Amino acid sequence: MIYTSAVKQIHIIASSRCNLRCGYCYESNKDNRDMDVDKVLPALAAEINATDAGKPVVLSMHGGEPMLAIRQIKILSTAMWEMFPDRKIYVNIITNGTVLTDEIRQWLKENRMRVDVAVSIDGLPDVHNRCRCGSYEKIDFDFFCSLHPRVYAKMTVAPGEIMHMTAGFEHLYNMGFMPNMTLAAECEYSEEDLGALAVELDKIIDFYRTHTEIPVTEMLDIPFERMSSKTMPPRHRCGIGGGRAAFDIEGNRYPCQTFISDFSKPYVADEYAAVENRIGACRWEEIFPECRDCKVQELCPSCYGLNHSNRGDIGRIDWTLCKTTYIRLAAAARLWAELIINKDKYPWIAQTISDEELGLKSDGILNFIKRNHK
Repeated sequence: MIYTSAVKQIHIIASSRCNLRCGYCYESNKDNRDMDVDKVLPALAAEINATDAGKPVVLSMHGGEPMLAIRQIKILSTAMWEMFPDRKIYVNIITNGTVLTDEIRQWLKENRMRVDVAVSIDGLPDVHNRCRCGSYEKIDFDFFCSLHPRVYAKMTVAPGEIMHMTAGFEHLYNMGFMPNMTLAAECEYSEEDLGALAVELDKIIDFYRTHTEIPVTEMLDIPFERMSSKTMPPRHRCGIGGGRAAFDIEGNRYPCQTFISDFSKPYVADEYAAVENRIGACRWEEIFPECRDCKVQELCPSCYGLNHSNRGDIGRIDWTLCKTTYIRLAAAARLWAELIINKDKYPWIAQTISDEELGLKSDGILNFIKRNHK
């Protein structure tokens, strides 16, 4: 996901418990604990106090399955709203949707103007059940769709399931969701998967030609403006070092939630402060020296947190990412070129992207094409 500096994004591990064991999950920190509100609350308050008063704050609740800690989420959210009555503080809960209770339904309804949910649904029922422990029938789709127009469906596409990607995307759209697709992280993708990915992304591009009212899904929402010769892009693609922070169930602070990988490991604050300082002080090519000659380095989605958690260093990339990234970028360049040329057909573009940014995107796409067709 691309994070904007206009919003402070604070990730909170609400619970390390989960009632599912999804095959592609990279979260290794599951045990049997919920967040300690007495510890998280003062740490969170200090983070908000240190944030520009005019900047909206989004508290993203993660897990495990965060709804298993709904009591703690309610206490923490209410405390923040009462402590900062003049701030715009929103809550986002990323849930597998299978543990709803009447209490949860009522609270989400009462607070729908300041609480959003994103439901993890992996497309077609059979695909979802293969990837997410047969949980499709446990999700109350009608309730989630009643909360807001086009509630987000977090659709993770796993190896071996890419050929069903477009059908799953359209299935969720037709149910009333806003499907947001990503590829499962830290996974191996076969040559068959890679071929299917190119084919399926072409189908998704066709979908956007006839469904002009919805923004582009994360898998194709590439910030080509970073490749423009007319501007100096920010040092890093994500908001680490300013726009983001994360807290574990004990209130320990991390650069983002992907660094929170193992609760059995002692927390060393200086380690994560050093990581954040390194990201703030260095440019991308200094952190990834092996990628210095990469033609698309400005657009690389390599995750500092996953690199640190899985390979011990923020600059040690998952090399399988390169293959899927080039396929995504090629498809996204075609899509965004078409969107920019026909921008009047797409009402969401005028609402979310300035003409200046569109100009930078256009220039970035041209540079992307030049670099990759020499």
